[in-house]
Amino acid sequence: MNIMKHLLLTIALLSIHGILGAQITYQKLYTTTNNSQANCIRATADGGFISCGGGGSGFWILKADSNGTTTWGRSFTSLFRILSVKQTTDGGYAACGSWNNGQGKFQAMLLKLNTSGAIQWANAYGDTASSAAIDLEQTAGGGFILAGNISSGSPLQDLYIIKTDPSGNLGWAKRFQSATNTTETASGIITKNNQYYISGNVQLSPGDADALLMKIDTAGQLIWTYRYDVAGNREFASEVRNTADGNLLMIGYTEGATQDPDMLLLKADTTGAVIWSKTGSGAGSEYGSSLVENPDQSIVIAGSADSSGNNRNVILIKVTNTGNLVWSKQYGGNGLEQVLQNGLDRSADGGFVVQATTIGSFSSGGSKNIYVIKTNNDGISYCNAIPHTFQLSAVSINRNAYSLPPVNAGASLTLTPAPGSTGSDTTLCFVTALQENVGPSIGVLLYPNPAFDRLTLKCDQPVISVTIFTLDGRKMMESIYPQSPEQTDLDIQHLSGGSYLMRVETKAGSKTIKFNKQE
Repeated sequence: MNIMKHLLLTIALLSIHGILGAQITYQKLYTTTNNSQANCIRATADGGFISCGGGGSGFWILKADSNGTTTWGRSFTSLFRILSVKQTTDGGYAACGSWNNGQGKFQAMLLKLNTSGAIQWANAYGDTASSAAIDLEQTAGGGFILAGNISSGSPLQDLYIIKTDPSGNLGWAKRFQSATNTTETASGIITKNNQYYISGNVQLSPGDADALLMKIDTAGQLIWTYRYDVAGNREFASEVRNTADGNLLMIGYTEGATQDPDMLLLKADTTGAVIWSKTGSGAGSEYGSSLVENPDQSIVIAGSADSSGNNRNVILIKVTNTGNLVWSKQYGGNGLEQVLQNGLDRSADGGFVVQATTIGSFSSGGSKNIYVIKTNNDGISYCNAIPHTFQLSAVSINRNAYSLPPVNAGASLTLTPAPGSTGSDTTLCFVTALQENVGPSIGVLLYPNPAFDRLTLKCDQPVISVTIFTLDGRKMMESIYPQSPEQTDLDIQHLSGGSYLMRVETKAGSKTIKFNKQE
């Protein structure tokens, strides 16, 4: 009877720890407005995500829960372009883009939504020139800083930076314009120590482009601007991000005369000086689009890479904080998947959520769909994986000072958008996978690892049971120990080669660790 009670308690504890140690992974297609592209995705505090996109027939914002199931969606007519959306400190959302003023011009736009997706307020900003807000951040005071572009005479553009208060009222709007006939465009913005860093690009001539990084203060005054160039190549920056050690990361790509792009990753300090820079290459073209830093200061990058034939797929890369490759994954179908800036975020459970536009991979015809991949913390999602090769190499970057003096430009206008409802999802795969965890302070020694046919487990606590799972949560074997030894041998010769998780249940709690089985 005591043994039976003990077994029932063990099963209950295993179930609880299985739930606590689980990571949901999935791949889904989302239907929004017709034939639209994916512009942005951001993880939300509830474990889900908020995303945006659109096309000629209209734009949209979509909220999903931790399973990737659509919670609500808002559709906008083509008068309102949604280019970026992020969760705000009050639990709602802010989105930016542009608004058609009905006079043949677009103006930069910012709108605020509550937690249910209802519009709280919306404003447009600008002057007689067409403009757009590409990215936004919430400031320390609860207001917003927008980075975008404004026309300076077709086809030239200038950087356009807008600051508002928490209600969207205009603080200032500034055009940053070169004295020469060049085009400067923004791609991202971050806040850091009450200063703002803007990534972007400068088109010096049809055949010469450089990545751009600019620093301004809270009043919009220029501190510095630099161009970053790989000699003989064209460079394009997609995003800039903060790092925990006080520096900056910028992601993009570089291409030579053959226009065969390689991913470009750059780490710089807050003076704009380059700390290190790497290029990433595989079988074809590789585009770096978005990145996040993990708590251990490793870096995960999302982008797009060419594979066999005319296919282009999602690529996910993890590197150390010095830019050394840890792992690389590739996902998609036999069509085209393209990730843009703001296309990656780290989810609440430590995994990653990636959004891409897909054409021809999972539906008939050439229409566009929204493709979202949720992975575990190892970048694993359990379908549509594509074999590939990827490597990183150090590259020399030239940093050149660049003059972009600011000029005040713009006023604000209140808008009253009336969005409709949109959004449905189709599951391609869904797995609740176990993840390795450190558990309580239990000393576990598992050897040899990798192993061929036997494993030895030593523990500083009496062992109640040992259970082995595949990474997607399938139980492969279980051993229960009524005598609670602190050392045991396990026969694993029946397991196929690959990675597994071992959950060790002790009288002090459980611990889950990873091991590899060799053929």
